[in-house]
Amino acid sequence: MDQLVWELQDVSAWLEPYRHAWYALPVVMLVFVVLALVPVVLLIAATGVVFGPILGPLYAMAGCRIGWVRDRTLDGQTSGRATGW
Repeated sequence: MDQLVWELQDVSAWLEPYRHAWYALPVVMLVFVVLALVPVVLLIAATGVVFGPILGPLYAMAGCRIGWVRDRTLDGQTSGRATGW
C-alpha cells in the first residue's frame, strides 16, 4: 500500500507542470468524452490525483457534465433505456 501512495505522488509530480496550463480543462473534458466506456469513478479519481484537491473536483465535474451532454446528444435513446429515464 505504501508503494502505491508513492506511485500516485510520482504521477502527480510528473504532471504538475500541466495543472495550471490553459489547455488542462479542455483536455480533461475530451478525455471524459473519449473514455466513455471507462467507469466514471476511475476518471474522477484520476482527475483528483493529477490536479489535486482544489482543481481536481472542479475539472472532474466539468468532465462529467460534458460526458452527460455527449451521452444525451449522441445516443440519448440508449441512455434512457439503460438508466430507466
